[in-house]
Order: sequence, then structure tokens, then C-alpha cells
Amino acid sequence: MKVVCKQVELAEALNVVSRAIGSNSTLPILNNILLEAKGNALWLSATNLEVAIKTKIICNVEFEGSITVPAKLFFSYVNLLSKEDLVLEELDDLSLSVSGSSSETKIKGLKAEDYPTMPEVSNEVSFDVNSKVFSSALKKVVFSCSSKADRPFLAGVYMFTEKNKFYLVATDSYRLSECSIDLDKNVDGISCIIPSKTMGELEKIMEMNPKQNVEVILGQSQIAFRCGETLVLSRLIDGQFPDYKKIIPAEHKTSVSLGLSDLQQALKRVSLFAKEVEDAVSLEFDSDKEKVFLSTQETLIGTDKNEISIAISGESTKISVNSQYLMDVLNVIGDSVVSLHVTDRILPIKVLDKKEPNFQYIIMPLKV
Repeated sequence: MKVVCKQVELAEALNVVSRAIGSNSTLPILNNILLEAKGNALWLSATNLEVAIKTKIICNVEFEGSITVPAKLFFSYVNLLSKEDLVLEELDDLSLSVSGSSSETKIKGLKAEDYPTMPEVSNEVSFDVNSKVFSSALKKVVFSCSSKADRPFLAGVYMFTEKNKFYLVATDSYRLSECSIDLDKNVDGISCIIPSKTMGELEKIMEMNPKQNVEVILGQSQIAFRCGETLVLSRLIDGQFPDYKKIIPAEHKTSVSLGLSDLQQALKRVSLFAKEVEDAVSLEFDSDKEKVFLSTQETLIGTDKNEISIAISGESTKISVNSQYLMDVLNVIGDSVVSLHVTDRILPIKVLDKKEPNFQYIIMPLKV
């Protein structure tokens, strides 16, 4: 294998595929990136057996061939090189020579034949979606996935379609995010759960290509996302996602609007004390004073109480929630004003983003 490529393009491609490299792989070859030179392109692939990413850069291929090299070392080294043409050449001792105008190195590799093969995804159902819209929706959803392994079906994003609506949902059973995207056509047959890590990495890849459309391809047990020259392939999670719509309050007794930054700052102060009481924060909405009072219980280190002016309609009410769960959603709200819908202290509180009407987030209340 011998190719001549641009350092900038190689660095960008390595940045993309390196996202599939695991941190604790027991198979040494999974710490490597597969390089394949064929036609007029250099293909780069990486996998951790759960998610695989493949992309290519157009270059001058003098000799076709393939080799795998350590991902972290190769990525770090290429990023330290000047923005110039690089010559990549496979040597007889299964090493990769990387040379520029004023540098040359040799990186020990492993046989390409031993690298796991990326399976093909049968094109049973597919559709296109705008990557900027898709990325924004994922950012509002992924953080609600469970981090525990005891219920795998909660450790991923539930993706389904209804006519011309594309839904992304995640929950850890204490909070839930739902975001929908309008499609150009009706799409039937999409219903699957995708690992949160896959969706998190896909979000970052789409952020790099905001002008590209993403093709979603669903197979029997795998799903693929094609964004420009990059393909992200992932296994699906077995299991039945809960019927989440039953727990979303259809009505509310109190509607509140308040400044996003005001609520964030108040929560940060309260959280210093709330950590002593399982992150519980009390929200008391006063319709007469048009204020919300945030407070914690008395703890060994003290207590805190804040008040924020609000626009409120409906009756006064009080609810306790996990302060971190509320802070998490505020970090993805796009408007300067956040809306809260409250029914009572035993039903979930709903958080809405006026700039994103297709998004809703609920937090289960705490019993304190």
C-alpha cells in the first residue's frame, strides 16, 4: 500500500473514526484503525464491536493494499504534522511509514486480514433526515439514557416513526426526553433501540457535517447512518421500550415561564447543599407573588433558598425534583426562557423549549 494524501483531510478522517475505538478492549487489534487503499481513495475504519465507523478521503493511490495501525498513536502523530502532503506506505515488516517534507516515522501495525469485518446492513427501511436537525434532537435526548446495565433497553435511544414523524426518546425511569422531527414523506416500519454511545458519537459526527443529509438504514439487528462519506454502523439493543406516553401528563394546573439563566444560577447555588439530600430541590410556585422559591432541606452543611420572578398562570403549587435532572435539560434548551408545566407534587413536571415545540422533557417528582 502506498498513498499520497493531505494532512488536514487525514486528520479529520482520523478524528471521525477514532470515536469508535473502545477504551478497555481485550482484543489488541480493536485498538487499531484499518487503512485500505483502493481506487482513488483511502478508507479508514474502526470498531469496538458495538459501533463501527468508516469514512474515506480522496487521494493519490500508487499501490493498493491494507494495514491496521494503533489508533491513538497514529491520530496523535498526524495531528502534530504540518499541513502538507503526506506519503503513507506499508513496509515489508508490517509497519506503516508516514513521511512529509521534514519528517518521517515508522509505526508498527497488525495484519488487516485479522480486523473484524464490517457487516452489511440489509436495506429493509431507509429515509433521509437533515443532519443539523437530527443532531439538535439527539443532543436533547441522549443524556436521559440510563447508565446502568441491569435494564439494557433503557441504555439506548428509542427510535420510531409514525407517518411523517420521526421520534427519538430516552429515559432512565426517573426522567424522560422526547423529540420529534418532521420528515418529507411518510415512513413506516422504524422501531428500534440504539445504544446511547452510538447516538452520542453520531451527534458529534453530524455536527461536523451540518449541511449534509443523513441516510438512516434499518436492518434486522443493525442500523446504519450515512453522513456524506462517513458510515456509522451499530448493533441494536434487544428488548421492549416501555409505553412511555402513559406517564406524560396530558393536562396541567400551573404554567410557568422564567429566565433560563436565572434558573440555572439558582440551581447551581442550591445544588451545593442538595447533594447532601440526594440532590432534592423544592420548587414552590406562588401565583400571588409571581415568584418561584427554590430551597433544600436543612443539612449538616447548611441550607439555601432562592427566589426568581416568574410569569405564572394557574394555581400555586409545590414540587420536589432532582436538581441535576433539571440542570441537565436546561443545558440543552435553546431559548432564553424556559417553560414549566406542573400538576401537583406526585405527577411529573414537564419542561418545554419554546424554540423547539417538538421537544418535551419530564422529571418524576421526589417524595420528601
